Amino acid sequence: MIERFRPHHILCERFLTLTFPEREEEFAEAKRKVVEIIGSHEETPVEAIEGVDQICRVCLNCQDDRCESRQAKKTL
Repeated sequence: MIERFRPHHILCERFLTLTFPEREEEFAEAKRKVVEIIGSHEETPVEAIEGVDQICRVCLNCQDDRCESRQAKKTL
């Protein structure tokens, strides 16, 4: 199975190392999965995608398949 993530979720050291206590457990579990896949030495296929990935879908800032966080809007 190919795992599909936004580049930010697999390359951003800040995202991979910080905790997000304000986010729900479902988000924490999705983030843990990314960290495990990236940190393992297994050959799990990973595809960098544009748009909403499995982490975005469980994020409180995701509305109508778009990131509505203030930080994301600054970079658009």
